[in-house]
Amino acid sequence: NKDLGELESQLQEFNMFEALDLVQSEIRHSNFIAWIMDPKETHGMGDYFLKRFLFMVAKTGRQAQVQTLSAIDVDAWELSRTGVLREWHNLDITITNDDDDKQFVVVIENKVQSAESPGQLHRYREFVESQMAKYQQVFVYLTPDGRRPENDDEAEHWINVSYLDLCETFEQAQLARSSLMGDSVKEFIRQYLVMLRRHV
Repeated sequence: NKDLGELESQLQEFNMFEALDLVQSEIRHSNFIAWIMDPKETHGMGDYFLKRFLFMVAKTGRQAQVQTLSAIDVDAWELSRTGVLREWHNLDITITNDDDDKQFVVVIENKVQSAESPGQLHRYREFVESQMAKYQQVFVYLTPDGRRPENDDEAEHWINVSYLDLCETFEQAQLARSSLMGDSVKEFIRQYLVMLRRHV
Protein backbone atom coordinates (compact mmCIF):
# COMPACT_ATOMS: atom_id res chain seq x y z
CA ASN A 1 0.00 0.00 0.00
CA LYS A 2 1.58 3.26 -1.15
CA ASP A 3 0.04 5.41 1.59
CA LEU A 4 1.11 2.97 4.32
CA GLY A 5 4.62 2.91 2.89
CA GLU A 6 4.81 6.71 3.01
CA LEU A 7 3.52 6.72 6.58
CA GLU A 8 6.10 4.16 7.71
CA SER A 9 8.83 6.19 6.03
CA GLN A 10 7.75 9.33 7.88
CA LEU A 11 7.62 7.53 11.22
CA GLN A 12 11.15 6.22 10.76
CA GLU A 13 12.51 9.67 9.90
CA PHE A 14 14.95 11.18 12.37
CA ASN A 15 13.48 13.91 14.59
CA MET A 16 15.78 15.92 16.85
CA PHE A 17 13.05 16.66 19.39
CA GLU A 18 12.28 12.96 19.78
CA ALA A 19 15.97 12.05 19.89
CA LEU A 20 16.56 14.52 22.72
CA ASP A 21 13.44 13.31 24.58
CA LEU A 22 11.84 16.76 24.56
CA VAL A 23 8.35 15.71 23.47
CA GLN A 24 6.65 16.12 26.86
CA SER A 25 8.84 18.90 28.29
CA GLU A 26 6.74 22.03 28.88
CA ILE A 27 9.88 24.09 29.37
CA ARG A 28 11.30 23.09 25.97
CA HIS A 29 7.98 23.68 24.22
CA SER A 30 7.75 27.13 25.81
CA ASN A 31 11.33 27.88 24.76
CA PHE A 32 10.59 27.00 21.14
CA ILE A 33 7.30 28.92 21.04
CA ALA A 34 8.92 32.00 22.54
CA TRP A 35 11.81 31.75 20.08
CA ILE A 36 9.64 31.48 16.99
CA MET A 37 7.41 34.37 18.09
CA ASP A 38 10.23 36.75 19.09
CA PRO A 39 10.76 39.28 16.25
CA LYS A 40 14.38 39.77 17.27
CA GLU A 41 15.36 36.08 17.19
CA THR A 42 17.52 34.27 14.65
CA HIS A 43 14.72 32.69 12.58
CA GLY A 44 14.93 35.80 10.39
CA MET A 45 11.17 36.22 9.98
CA GLY A 46 10.77 39.35 12.06
CA ASP A 47 7.28 39.70 13.51
CA TYR A 48 5.52 37.39 11.03
CA PHE A 49 5.07 34.35 13.30
CA LEU A 50 4.06 36.60 16.21
CA LYS A 51 1.44 38.42 14.15
CA ARG A 52 -0.06 35.16 12.85
CA PHE A 53 -0.28 33.85 16.43
CA LEU A 54 -1.86 37.05 17.79
CA PHE A 55 -4.28 37.10 14.86
CA MET A 56 -5.36 33.53 15.70
CA VAL A 57 -5.73 34.42 19.40
CA ALA A 58 -7.80 37.50 18.52
CA LYS A 59 -10.12 35.42 16.34
CA THR A 60 -10.44 32.64 18.93
CA GLY A 61 -11.05 35.09 21.77
CA ARG A 62 -13.72 36.95 19.82
CA GLN A 63 -15.55 33.70 19.08
CA ALA A 64 -15.42 32.73 22.77
CA GLN A 65 -16.41 36.26 23.88
CA VAL A 66 -13.26 36.64 25.96
CA GLN A 67 -11.36 39.94 26.11
CA THR A 68 -8.76 40.00 23.37
CA LEU A 69 -6.94 42.16 20.83
CA SER A 70 -8.59 43.41 17.68
CA ALA A 71 -7.70 41.24 14.68
CA ILE A 72 -7.83 44.35 12.48
CA ASP A 73 -5.32 46.13 14.74
CA VAL A 74 -3.00 43.11 14.85
CA ASP A 75 -2.99 42.88 11.07
CA ALA A 76 -2.01 46.55 10.77
CA TRP A 77 0.54 46.73 13.58
CA GLU A 78 4.31 46.66 13.10
CA LEU A 79 5.62 44.56 15.99
CA SER A 80 9.37 44.39 15.44
CA ARG A 81 10.03 45.92 18.89
CA THR A 82 7.63 43.65 20.77
CA GLY A 83 9.25 41.76 23.63
CA VAL A 84 8.81 38.02 24.27
CA LEU A 85 9.87 36.89 27.75
CA ARG A 86 10.28 33.47 29.33
CA GLU A 87 9.49 32.83 33.01
CA TRP A 88 8.95 36.50 33.86
CA HIS A 89 7.59 36.23 37.42
CA ASN A 90 6.90 32.53 36.73
CA LEU A 91 4.72 33.27 33.68
CA ASP A 92 5.53 30.76 30.95
CA ILE A 93 5.56 33.28 28.08
CA THR A 94 4.87 37.01 28.27
CA ILE A 95 4.50 39.13 25.14
CA THR A 96 4.64 42.90 25.71
CA ASN A 97 4.50 45.99 23.56
CA ASP A 98 5.20 49.45 25.00
CA ASP A 99 4.45 51.64 21.97
CA ASP A 100 2.10 54.48 22.87
CA ASP A 101 -0.44 53.47 20.24
CA LYS A 102 -0.44 49.76 21.12
CA GLN A 103 0.35 48.97 24.73
CA PHE A 104 -0.58 45.36 25.32
CA VAL A 105 0.50 42.27 27.23
CA VAL A 106 -0.32 38.68 26.25
CA VAL A 107 0.31 35.99 28.86
CA ILE A 108 0.56 32.36 27.75
CA GLU A 109 0.22 29.61 30.33
CA ASN A 110 1.46 26.41 28.70
CA LYS A 111 0.34 22.95 29.88
CA VAL A 112 1.49 19.89 27.96
CA GLN A 113 0.64 17.15 30.48
CA SER A 114 -0.27 18.69 33.82
CA ALA A 115 -3.26 20.85 34.76
CA GLU A 116 -2.96 24.19 36.50
CA SER A 117 -2.45 24.13 40.26
CA PRO A 118 -5.27 25.50 42.47
CA GLY A 119 -5.49 29.27 42.11
CA GLN A 120 -2.55 29.46 39.69
CA LEU A 121 -4.31 31.22 36.82
CA HIS A 122 -6.07 33.59 39.21
CA ARG A 123 -2.75 34.58 40.81
CA TYR A 124 -1.12 35.15 37.43
CA ARG A 125 -4.00 37.26 36.17
CA GLU A 126 -4.16 39.37 39.34
CA PHE A 127 -0.41 39.97 39.19
CA VAL A 128 -0.53 41.16 35.58
CA GLU A 129 -3.59 43.30 36.20
CA SER A 130 -1.86 45.02 39.13
CA GLN A 131 1.56 45.43 37.47
CA MET A 132 0.40 46.36 33.96
CA ALA A 133 -2.90 48.13 34.56
CA LYS A 134 -2.43 50.55 31.64
CA TYR A 135 -1.89 47.74 29.14
CA GLN A 136 -4.54 45.88 27.20
CA GLN A 137 -4.35 42.40 28.72
CA VAL A 138 -4.91 39.04 27.05
CA PHE A 139 -4.58 35.68 28.78
CA VAL A 140 -4.02 32.49 26.77
CA TYR A 141 -4.35 28.95 28.15
CA LEU A 142 -2.39 26.64 25.82
CA THR A 143 -3.01 22.89 26.09
CA PRO A 144 -2.87 19.89 23.71
CA ASP A 145 -6.67 19.78 23.33
CA GLY A 146 -7.65 23.41 23.98
CA ARG A 147 -9.43 22.54 27.23
CA ARG A 148 -10.89 25.08 29.61
CA PRO A 149 -9.15 25.91 32.89
CA GLU A 150 -10.23 23.61 35.72
CA ASN A 151 -11.16 26.68 37.78
CA ASP A 152 -14.45 27.78 36.22
CA ASP A 153 -14.11 31.25 37.73
CA GLU A 154 -11.07 31.84 35.49
CA ALA A 155 -12.57 30.41 32.29
CA GLU A 156 -14.15 33.73 31.33
CA HIS A 157 -10.73 35.47 31.41
CA TRP A 158 -8.56 32.96 29.52
CA ILE A 159 -8.63 32.14 25.80
CA ASN A 160 -8.35 28.39 25.23
CA VAL A 161 -5.85 27.54 22.48
CA SER A 162 -4.87 24.02 21.44
CA TYR A 163 -1.55 22.79 20.14
CA LEU A 164 -3.38 21.98 16.91
CA ASP A 165 -4.30 25.69 16.60
CA LEU A 166 -0.66 26.56 17.25
CA CYS A 167 0.64 23.97 14.79
CA GLU A 168 -1.70 25.09 11.99
CA THR A 169 -0.83 28.75 12.58
CA PHE A 170 2.91 28.12 12.35
CA GLU A 171 2.49 25.83 9.33
CA GLN A 172 0.56 28.54 7.48
CA ALA A 173 3.18 31.13 8.39
CA GLN A 174 6.03 28.84 7.34
CA LEU A 175 4.35 28.11 4.01
CA ALA A 176 3.71 31.80 3.33
CA ARG A 177 7.30 32.80 4.05
CA SER A 178 9.19 29.66 3.05
CA SER A 179 11.15 31.36 0.27
CA LEU A 180 12.59 33.86 2.76
CA MET A 181 13.74 31.35 5.37
CA GLY A 182 17.12 29.68 5.62
CA ASP A 183 17.23 25.92 5.09
CA SER A 184 18.36 25.19 8.66
CA VAL A 185 15.54 27.30 10.14
CA LYS A 186 12.96 25.67 7.87
CA GLU A 187 14.15 22.20 8.89
CA PHE A 188 14.19 23.11 12.59
CA ILE A 189 10.60 24.39 12.44
CA ARG A 190 9.47 21.48 10.25
CA GLN A 191 10.79 18.91 12.72
CA TYR A 192 9.09 20.67 15.62
CA LEU A 193 5.75 20.69 13.81
CA VAL A 194 6.14 17.00 12.83
CA MET A 195 6.81 16.17 16.48
CA LEU A 196 3.70 18.10 17.58
CA ARG A 197 1.46 16.23 15.17
CA ARG A 198 2.91 12.86 16.19
CA HIS A 199 2.81 13.25 19.94
CA VAL A 200 1.03 16.34 21.25
